[in-house]
Amino acid sequence: MERIGELDKKTSEKMAEVEVTKMEFIQYFKEMSEADKKSACDFIEDKPDEMFIFCENAECPIQWFHFECVGITEAPEGDWFCKECLGKVESSGSSEQLTKSSHGEKTTVKDNN
Repeated sequence: MERIGELDKKTSEKMAEVEVTKMEFIQYFKEMSEADKKSACDFIEDKPDEMFIFCENAECPIQWFHFECVGITEAPEGDWFCKECLGKVESSGSSEQLTKSSHGEKTTVKDNN
């Protein structure tokens, strides 16, 4: 039984280390530039329980995003467009619309982020 106690203690310590590392990662990620954030997802190992969201813009250069990387915890209702795609429309100052990838139809862009 003593061995069980030792292993339990060791597991708790390791879990605490992982939690601290995760918090450091999240803080560092928040401080990164948008360009660096785009590249960061390529280095993050996908896990079976990782949640992803799809940008509905047919011309989105990235298309799939980790929930955590875009600051969401659950899928929003309706269509979702990444900040980069929304930013292109907003910065153009026009009423331009994005082409929706799923059906190839035009859709009104709204900020769901």
